[in-house]
Formats: sequence, C-alpha cells, structure tokens
Amino acid sequence: MKKFGRNPRPLARSLVGLSIAWILSLSVSYLVFLSLKAPVSWSVILITSAIVLAVKSVPLGIPFEVGLPEITMTTLYTSFGIPAGISATATILNRIITLWLRFFIGLGVQQWLDLKPILTVRADDHAKTQKT
Repeated sequence: MKKFGRNPRPLARSLVGLSIAWILSLSVSYLVFLSLKAPVSWSVILITSAIVLAVKSVPLGIPFEVGLPEITMTTLYTSFGIPAGISATATILNRIITLWLRFFIGLGVQQWLDLKPILTVRADDHAKTQKT
C-alpha cells in the first residue's frame, strides 16, 4: 500500500480499465435487447447486472457459473415487465456472448500458446536443414 501511495498511477490505470470493462459488459446486455427489438432502460440493466454479480459470487461449486445466474437474470428481467420469452432469449444470448464465447476463445488462445514453442522449434530446425 505504501508503494501505491508513492506512485498511484498503476492503480489509477487499473481502475480506468476496470471501469471501461464494466461499462462494456453493461453495453452487451443493452445491445442484446436492442437486437431483439425490445429496448430496456439502463437502470434495469444496471440493477439486474448488480444482482447477478452478487449471485455469481456465492460459492456453490457450480462449474462455469451455469444455471443460477441465468435463472436470476430471466426472473429479474421478467419482474421488470419484460416478456418472459424475450427475457429468456436475452439471457441466453447474453450468456453465450459473455461466458461461452470467452471460454472457447480463451481455450483456442491457450492451445495456440502451448503449441507456439513447438512450432517455433520445428521452423528453426527446418530452416537449419534448408541451409545445409
């Protein structure tokens, strides 16, 4: 803490990045509802996101945070007056974008990072054999 007190710039950068990520995550929900031609107010998205974040922080041992957040999101959207079909569709689309798409992209990047050293060594070996 003393180090951050002397140089708060890294902490400030982190807070700015966190704020941008938070705004963008709220924007995903807003854009999902716009794509379904059912615009909702930002207050509904903000309240729902805050409650779902609190629900996800409860350690239940459920892998990939599947089930409880979706039920909570759909129930909250419906309780705010959004039709049940649109609430469920928006929840599923939101979770596909924010959870599953991120999971599969991360898996692909991890596989590529694991294979990169192997491919680099093979390319170097191939270049050496071509020189001789």
